[in-house]
Amino acid sequence: MIDPQAGIQNIVDGHGAAIALVGMSIVFAALSLISVVIAVLPRLLRLVEGLFPEPVVATPRNRAAPTEDLTTVVAAAAAYHAARSDVAPG
Repeated sequence: MIDPQAGIQNIVDGHGAAIALVGMSIVFAALSLISVVIAVLPRLLRLVEGLFPEPVVATPRNRAAPTEDLTTVVAAAAAYHAARSDVAPG
């Protein structure tokens, strides 16, 4: 059978507790740093947005509906074209 005292003695001899505490401290510090970065990120992004604003995209203008004058011109051109195509060349 395995002697539990021998297992604990091996941990003490190999500085297992100190190594475990250092490892947990490193993980805790890294997670704390990630938490701080996430908390500060909105402020940082507002600052960056002030330095590099988004470009303004030009929106196309709405075209005006045809007026009566334009409708009259189109009708006259169509009538002229129709009258001219009825006449035989010659």
